[in-house]
Amino acid sequence: MKNSTAVANISSDVINILGLGIISAPILFGQSNREHIEKNHPATFAKYSRIFDSVISSVLKNPDYVGNRDGAIEYVKIMPDGEILKVAVRSSKNGVYFARTMYPIQQEELDRFLSKNTLKKVSVLTKQVKQVKI
Repeated sequence: MKNSTAVANISSDVINILGLGIISAPILFGQSNREHIEKNHPATFAKYSRIFDSVISSVLKNPDYVGNRDGAIEYVKIMPDGEILKVAVRSSKNGVYFARTMYPIQQEELDRFLSKNTLKKVSVLTKQVKQVKI
């Protein structure tokens, strides 16, 4: 957890939508996570490097879609420029949640995840409630 900052929380909305058996918890983002993205997704890192924490925070706090796949909570947001970003959140051995990676996906991938029901749309009502609480 050294050099890690809380960038969002796993919200009760996400917990309810996905039927997760957990309580709300902070999501941390650390230097090793940043290095992973820089190494494995260099174009994404370069595009957002100056505003990285705020982009990750935005995806996590206001996703368009969420899912639970392969032990990760997935947050997906369509960015203003049309790029579709996915942030995968995983729990450490100690039960601490980290934003492990962030990368773009294609529309075809999003459509496939939706058709397989591995991603669920976050309702407009849920987003409006979140905006009122801010």
